Amino acid sequence: MSIHLMTTKIKANVLSQVEDIEKRYDLLPDITAYWCFIDLNDSANYRLSQGSKDGYVRGELFFLLVKEVITRCPEIRLIKEIGDAVFISSQEFRPILESFLLIDQISFEFRVFEEREKYPFSLKAGISYGPAKRLIRNHEDCLGSSTDATSRLMSACDEENNFVVDENVVSLNKQILDEYNSFLSMGSPKILPEQKSKGLLKQLIYRELKIDRKLFHVFSSCFSSWR
Repeated sequence: MSIHLMTTKIKANVLSQVEDIEKRYDLLPDITAYWCFIDLNDSANYRLSQGSKDGYVRGELFFLLVKEVITRCPEIRLIKEIGDAVFISSQEFRPILESFLLIDQISFEFRVFEEREKYPFSLKAGISYGPAKRLIRNHEDCLGSSTDATSRLMSACDEENNFVVDENVVSLNKQILDEYNSFLSMGSPKILPEQKSKGLLKQLIYRELKIDRKLFHVFSSCFSSWR
């Protein structure tokens, strides 16, 4: 069979399913939620410097930490694990905010107080809000412009600011965010540069959230799911 015949046959098989795919999309359930990516920083360099086994152990400890936290909060759903990152969602903002705050604080304590080299946990996270389709695949997944925005927001994180939220999240939850302002400060709105948005047509406006570790340590309100 020639290359031309092979490619023609494969293309025809794919195109023959377009109508079925379009029909399936209309049947997919819609979900509007808060979406959060949490990524373990510097994983590639860690594997290069420490070796694949230690890199694997470090990644698994990170996933275990995430699961230990979100298991105690039934509103949180683990959508998927991607490399050394997790994608979680919640239909309410407070659970997803508190989950990351706890995960980030514990990772900080690992980094500072534990002697083992497998614990230099440094994380970054981005949160957005909006509708998506719940996909029917072998593993649960969601697809929509709001989930695309979440992954793009991650590029706004750096060594100084590891936690960013979409401006739409802030406008919907200003009152909730104010409850944490004793240790959580919020920056002014910023536009995600085009080179960081990976060509996304929608302009992304976000804010940086900064955690005061000392004040967070004595914060005694909220976090009811974990008490």
